[in-house]
Amino acid sequence: MILATIVLSVQLMATDYKKVDKYARSIHKSGSYRDLAKKLVAPFPSQEEKVRSIFIWITHNIKYDYRKFKKNQRKGGYRIKGRSKKEIAIKRRKLRERKIAQTYRVCKGVCEDYSYLFQSMCKAVGIEASYITGVTKSGPLQIGKYPKHSAHAWNAVKIKGKWYLLDATWAAGTVNHRTGRFKRDYREGYFLTSPQFFIMNHFPDNKKWQLLPKPVSKAQFKNFPYLHSEFFKSNDIIDFFPKSGYLSAKKKYDIVKIKYKGKIPNIVMLRRGKMIKLEYSIKNNEIALKIPTLAKYHRHAVLGVSKGRRFDPLLEYIIK
Repeated sequence: MILATIVLSVQLMATDYKKVDKYARSIHKSGSYRDLAKKLVAPFPSQEEKVRSIFIWITHNIKYDYRKFKKNQRKGGYRIKGRSKKEIAIKRRKLRERKIAQTYRVCKGVCEDYSYLFQSMCKAVGIEASYITGVTKSGPLQIGKYPKHSAHAWNAVKIKGKWYLLDATWAAGTVNHRTGRFKRDYREGYFLTSPQFFIMNHFPDNKKWQLLPKPVSKAQFKNFPYLHSEFFKSNDIIDFFPKSGYLSAKKKYDIVKIKYKGKIPNIVMLRRGKMIKLEYSIKNNEIALKIPTLAKYHRHAVLGVSKGRRFDPLLEYIIK
């Protein structure tokens, strides 16, 4: 796969954000979002710390508005009308500003609101950020399928002349689609995410925002394995293989490799609700797992970390 040749991490020098995070979480909403942005970045000299402070405030204070999400789905898209391109551009800018102000006022919104707010707060302090749209993989059943109706918005931000990817909406938490309830559950891995991981579940409309030396095609994107939210709770995973979402059912075992920065956790496979221990070998902080795949029917291989009785899913493949 082409991704194997990509630099494995785009994380910048600063890896300890404790001081920034503590400060950002202590700041209460006041004045306009522009005023707040200036207050959030005031103590920090580097662009990276400024971006981090804004990102942490948004992910810890803006709640996902599931009711608005469902309402937008029912209503569908809307079209701004005008007598000229200039008039349409002015109306679009005013509408966007109203949306940003509303998101900041009620501290709720959907993906476009998170992304517009992040972009605008960065702009208020002189940091360049882009608003990006595309589709996402939001579940393992989408392996092998291109999710045409999974529109999403996220951001890229420019730090020291280089672009980095982030997703404030997915970093903030999760929504139970049966109850509509939002659960705040911060996921570190969606901040300045490595492009090789970000592309696994984010496919931008404009291929330049893949930030990859060789863009991934729709066919490649749809066949990636599914990365669960726990995969993005930390930045400990450096790489994994295979990048294809399919393991062969024609042989007794297939191999999945996961490379870590430091200590390798206890990785198991979930089958019919039970955690199954796997045979494995470790070399240079890379664990090679033997996945039992011989089967006469299709099934999923869910790999995750065992923490006592708790199972945190990381990767999911289809066996066929």
